[in-house]
Amino acid sequence: MKFAITAAVLMTGLLVALLFIPINSDGSNTLLLFFGRFHPLILHVPIGALIALFVMEVIQWIRPKHQLGKACEILLWFSMLSAVPAVVAGFLLASSGDYEDKLELLTDHQWLGLATTVLCAWLLVMRYWAGSKPKAMWLYRPMLIINVILLSFAGHYGASLTHGENYLTKYMPPEIKTALGLEGDEESKNYADSLLGAADQGSGGIDFAHQIVPILRENCMECHGGEKSKGGFSLNDRDIFINSDVVDFKNPDKSELIQLLRTHDEDDRMPPLDSREDPIPEEQIVLIERWIAEGLPWEPGYSFGKDRYEAPLKPRRPELPKGLAGANPVDLLMDDWFEKNSVKSPEALDDATFLRRIYLDLIGLPPTPEQLSAFLADASPDKRDGVITDLLGRNADYADHWLTFWNDLLRNAYDGTGFITGGRKRITGWLYGALYSNMPYDEFVRQLVAPKEESRGFIDGIEWRGEVNASQTKAVQFSQNVSQVFLGINMKCASCHDSFIDQWKLKDAYSLAAIYSDKELELTRCDKPTGEMAEAAWIFPELGEIDSELPRDKRLEQLAALITHPENGRTARTIVNRLWDRLVGQGIVESVDMLDAEPWNVDLLDYLAIYLVEKDYDIKEVIKLIVSSRLYQSQSVISSDGSSKFSGPIMKRLTAEQFVDSVRHVTGNWIDPKVVNSQKGPKNLNVVAKASGMKQWDGRPVRAALTGLDSFQAALGRPNRDQVVSGRPDMLTTLEAIHLANGPEFASMLSEGATALLGTGKPIDDLIERVYLSALSRKPNTNERAAATELIVQGTPQEGVSDFLWTVFMQPEFFYIR
Repeated sequence: MKFAITAAVLMTGLLVALLFIPINSDGSNTLLLFFGRFHPLILHVPIGALIALFVMEVIQWIRPKHQLGKACEILLWFSMLSAVPAVVAGFLLASSGDYEDKLELLTDHQWLGLATTVLCAWLLVMRYWAGSKPKAMWLYRPMLIINVILLSFAGHYGASLTHGENYLTKYMPPEIKTALGLEGDEESKNYADSLLGAADQGSGGIDFAHQIVPILRENCMECHGGEKSKGGFSLNDRDIFINSDVVDFKNPDKSELIQLLRTHDEDDRMPPLDSREDPIPEEQIVLIERWIAEGLPWEPGYSFGKDRYEAPLKPRRPELPKGLAGANPVDLLMDDWFEKNSVKSPEALDDATFLRRIYLDLIGLPPTPEQLSAFLADASPDKRDGVITDLLGRNADYADHWLTFWNDLLRNAYDGTGFITGGRKRITGWLYGALYSNMPYDEFVRQLVAPKEESRGFIDGIEWRGEVNASQTKAVQFSQNVSQVFLGINMKCASCHDSFIDQWKLKDAYSLAAIYSDKELELTRCDKPTGEMAEAAWIFPELGEIDSELPRDKRLEQLAALITHPENGRTARTIVNRLWDRLVGQGIVESVDMLDAEPWNVDLLDYLAIYLVEKDYDIKEVIKLIVSSRLYQSQSVISSDGSSKFSGPIMKRLTAEQFVDSVRHVTGNWIDPKVVNSQKGPKNLNVVAKASGMKQWDGRPVRAALTGLDSFQAALGRPNRDQVVSGRPDMLTTLEAIHLANGPEFASMLSEGATALLGTGKPIDDLIERVYLSALSRKPNTNERAAATELIVQGTPQEGVSDFLWTVFMQPEFFYIR
């Protein structure tokens, strides 16, 4: 008895431990995968033993005189011990990563398999107990029955992983399905009839809904339906199906689809071997072949994709909820949303944290100790509004900071791909001037889409060296970039084929491209010319048309007018959504590049868009409205899952430029403008000075946004801007960690910063306090002050201060805008 209990405890511990052992071979450890493949072979041993035990226990219960108790104990031991390698092999097999599309099914199978094995161990204990106390049999036998039932479900889920998710229920008689509540929709009810009648329907038409849909759903949708398009192949609708070039109407049996269904090549066969063992029955393939022969009849409007949210085009003025007179409209809308969604409103932010947040968000630098002290000492109730107004009025600081945001979106790089051959142009001077002068957004868009010489680098994109695919020609780049940046439309997918994820078609992408192109443009699907020529056209014809007969410059002017048309609400919605994402940490529509997704707060998005237009497209007015809200000035949450349960502002990582600027701001060690101007490459300081109305650089600090991309900023997430970038990575990478730990660039910044701080002649205690106030907008606590002092004095002053700075800059409190 004691031995059985010990074995049961050890067995339970071992099996539960498997749940916490990170086994992830991801296909690289072939030895683990090899042993994992034994799972379906080994598991039949404990299954057979447990079923045999169940049968013997039933016999023993009916006819006790057979004295089968000892045999039952042996079977229990055999079942329990043989289950261990089966379970271990199962975990190894699951670690292969081949079940990423069936994780829920896999989890159910794993838990049930584990439960049956653990229960076997304790059944052994119960069996020994029943030997001394016969009444215990009344507990043992129900446990055995439960275990057999669990085993049946575990087997069902396991078989469903390899044979399809309805392994047991697929051929279950309809009356049993109905009794168990498993009866499906009309398609499922007619599934068996459609198969049985296939051979006899050679002369009749194919019934798409009842014959074809069930086959495709059962065998194809897991990989090629909805938002999934493995191998670039989707079955969502008829046009996409035909355009995938997998069907041959003249020779249906030669269609690539039919060949893949019938092939004996395990690498090519569809559905693949890792999803099922048996090929599609021949009668089903015959049905699909006949369906192709009949021209692929399709029910009008039917789609295998999910129902899509229809993003509105025209602007809409939502009615503001009732609230306190003079309340910020953002707060009225958010308070109403919080109440309707049963979400608790976030608590207010303290003054010091607010000041650091607003400085970093509006001008990209933390406040100085003097600015912090003055703000905390100010007792006026409107001091926060005063700071916001002051920061937005600092045109140079505002432009220095927001230049990063727009450089990313407009692909404005200073060097790199395209510049060597003259196949790319910078727009730095024009862009900086537009930000410095706060150019109205509608004019900003018009000057980029129908540009002057100094702003045309955006629509010209990159002239790549050598041959490129059709989706990377300058005309198609224009289509992709203009639609993504200004309209929140993903034309990249539609530039190769009809989009699998939204309504945009290949023709739409090429219609926009043809507006830019100065020569005839042939539609190219998946890099194969179609023979169809594109005609310059606007994708929302209800707002107006493009005259394709006009010269290119005139067509671009027409397009610019249509993008900024008063009835085109998408343009305003797209930019206010980007601003909200930048300031609050999560877009009202996620992702910010796909405005066709449903907003989590429609009224908020529409109100901000209307507000922008009413304020004459003044971007700063929208920013001011957002940051003046009680919502923005509330405590942040660590992260969000992007769901509708928005709960408050989200902590944001400093961009690479903000990080570098903040480090230099704390130490006072800025780059010498003379050094920057003497370097090869773009003379950014000169063009920025000119754009700011200055004859030459005025000696103010040179911000990182005006310097070229270096390895340190690249490691921190600054992109090369060959593509439109609307968001920086928020996860620490190995490369970044290496650069922060011992990278030469950062080490040099710290060393030079330490020298600059020591040069001020301040006592160590004052130096420590100033660094904390500058970096974190707070004083160090007692422990921090003592640790910093010890760090500084234990080595040379320069090394000690450098190490101290590193400890401050590595704190998440510095890395994040809270």
